[in-house]
Amino acid sequence: MNFYEFEKFEFLYNSSVRSCPEITEEQAVKILEEKGSQDRADNVIFDSLVTPDVTGIPINFLQLASRHFYLADILAGRGSERADVFSALAAYIPSIIQPDGRRVPSGPVTQETEAVPHVPAYLKSLDHKDEWKKALLIARACAVQDRHKFSTARTMAVANASIVIKNLGYRLKVINGQIKIPTKEAVKIVGKIEAGLGKIGAKFALTEIVFMARRIYKCNYDQILFGRNHLPGFGIRPPSPPIGLLFNLAIKQVFEWDRKSDIAKVWAETVELALNFCALLDVESYTIFENFNIDASSLEKKLREMALYDHLFFLRQWQLEFTASMLEVVFTHEYDDDLKRKFGWHIGDLISFCSIISEIATDLPKYFPISDLYSKGISCEVVNAILKDASFTIGNVNRGYTWPFKAVGHDAMFRPLLSIFNQQSWSILSPCRSTLGPAIYEVAFSAVKQVVSPHVLFDIRGNGTERLTRYIFSKRGFHPSIAGKTYCLNEGSGECDLVYEDDKEIILVECKAKALTRGSMVGVPSDAMLDFFGSLVASQAQSLQHERILRTLGHIRFEDGTVLEYKNRRITRLSISLTDQGSLQDRWMLSMCYQALVSIKLSSPPNYAKNKQVIGINKNLIRLQKETQALTEFGHDIRAHSLNVGSASVAQLDIIFNEIQSLSDVRNFMALPANYSTGNPLLQHYHQAELRKYTPSNTASSDQSLV
Repeated sequence: MNFYEFEKFEFLYNSSVRSCPEITEEQAVKILEEKGSQDRADNVIFDSLVTPDVTGIPINFLQLASRHFYLADILAGRGSERADVFSALAAYIPSIIQPDGRRVPSGPVTQETEAVPHVPAYLKSLDHKDEWKKALLIARACAVQDRHKFSTARTMAVANASIVIKNLGYRLKVINGQIKIPTKEAVKIVGKIEAGLGKIGAKFALTEIVFMARRIYKCNYDQILFGRNHLPGFGIRPPSPPIGLLFNLAIKQVFEWDRKSDIAKVWAETVELALNFCALLDVESYTIFENFNIDASSLEKKLREMALYDHLFFLRQWQLEFTASMLEVVFTHEYDDDLKRKFGWHIGDLISFCSIISEIATDLPKYFPISDLYSKGISCEVVNAILKDASFTIGNVNRGYTWPFKAVGHDAMFRPLLSIFNQQSWSILSPCRSTLGPAIYEVAFSAVKQVVSPHVLFDIRGNGTERLTRYIFSKRGFHPSIAGKTYCLNEGSGECDLVYEDDKEIILVECKAKALTRGSMVGVPSDAMLDFFGSLVASQAQSLQHERILRTLGHIRFEDGTVLEYKNRRITRLSISLTDQGSLQDRWMLSMCYQALVSIKLSSPPNYAKNKQVIGINKNLIRLQKETQALTEFGHDIRAHSLNVGSASVAQLDIIFNEIQSLSDVRNFMALPANYSTGNPLLQHYHQAELRKYTPSNTASSDQSLV
């Protein structure tokens, strides 16, 4: 919807106000009675505005208009009268209607009503001035009676933040329902946040940031369980502090604070500015309903917002102890000699270093002398060699990170430690125990990347992900019946990464080594969508084909003669990634946009740098759509296609499997057809584990109808 439509809509509203400048409560009652009755105002609005014709004005235009004029009026110092009117109008407009334009009758679904197809509802063109004026007058009367008042928590938070930022002297505009801040102004704000952190110093700031995160979020599994904070009802609450942004700016700063500064005051003002700046960016969700039924037109924007939100508000983490297993299984020791010659350390040394750091690091930032790393099983020379690649000197990290939309310069995630030279000796700062593991993996990956060819590196990561997933299953006594086997049938060719089965369950596991790109993290257009499609969607398209063949043929015969039989067992499809991909890995996100996925195709300009990736993604989308249609025609409930799904990183999987005793537990813990909409599979598992404590059977329900 373009701004021109909002201008036309504003003109119609002003025309209504000129015709009837002020509506009292008595006049509101009279207006509603004249239009039929107070209880049936929706009939008049429906008849005036709703049509089955594709006019180009979807029903969400009214919600967008409510948001647009609410932000514009609040920013201008006016009340929310216009937004209240448009909100009241929107409340009476259904999303679907019958093909002849009549309302879908309310009440229980019967065979007769189920047989009548439904089509999307559209709004009549704004050129139908008389109909719009009639509907607007009724909506104004409803607003006087406080019916359906505008109360969207997300927009209200953005509006409040915009007032704060405007009062600080920064220029803002409202365009198409979004607050827009010029790039120069945004860079100034981030610069002011960074200047405040500079006065505080990295040592104090990092401690306060991690402490604040641990106070706000649940903590378990040796990490902070970041996740979206959704409140019941309207979800009205203050915005959350941007932990990720503050962390990435704080780690750049000098070590100690400016002794002349009022440290408590500077800290409070800096956090407040960062909080309002990120609220202004409007990527934080406040209720679970914001992500329901994402359509194709809004999918790219929604995915981009989710990835950017993770970057601004969360930290990359996993259990530090898991890192040793990850290094051992993924990289093995095949290239140790090459690594030793080039860097002075190898994978075995890095694993030993992990053990040393694990004994020293704490949940909060820890400052300690470099000598604490010596005489712990590896030589001083090896420790120093590792520190050369595994630490930044203070002030030389994230130097190019000037604001959160710049993909380059964000390098703190590639090395776990900070080195500080103070009083003739070196000391080490461990920023946070839970962030060390991912960064140590990046150190190993960066080193191996320099001693092998790109083709070999691709193979190491891909096969390493499968080996690590298999290792996690085997620790709990599960061994695959199928591993890396291919099949070629008229119904389609494919490869099953891992299959686990018993007399009740078939678990289809697809492993993806693809990492989340920095472009996704900082909101580069389309990058989050490409990462989402290239990982979770691609793996689910592959495993959905396996499921379809099993259900329709009853078995898959592999090229080596092995046969996987269906036997009417429950099928669960797991997508496992090598590294955490945040919200883009959330299986519930797949469910919320599944209807969009089965109907879209990506397009890109001829000179787009990632056209090859787009072509591959479209192949996977076609496969997903084909398999969905085939299963649906076979009688399989389409809702099951996105609900019989589990998704996690290998580090998350390792934690979840600590409670798993059977393959039924795998399904019940990872593919439960319910969700807390946190965007974090591990936080979802934590909530389910807490719930199971109060369940008589002490296990998740295994009665799932969507099989």
